[in-house]
Amino acid sequence: MNTLRIALAASLALAATPALAQSAGTWTVGVGVHNVAPKSGNGTLVGTPLGNLKMDVGNSLRPTITGEYFVKDGLG
Repeated sequence: MNTLRIALAASLALAATPALAQSAGTWTVGVGVHNVAPKSGNGTLVGTPLGNLKMDVGNSLRPTITGEYFVKDGLG
């Protein structure tokens, strides 16, 4: 499992390197998947207008779309 994660991270890093070479005035668009996996047992919210509200947050896997505008060469 760790080997798969390392290989995936390395391939994503290599795929992201062309973004460093973008020139000013260009846009880039990315599409991917985002996973939110909070830990359990975070307790209650204190100091909110709703009082000591018990929250239950679950896992969520959603598509992600990002956009970036480069204001200077290599700076977006």
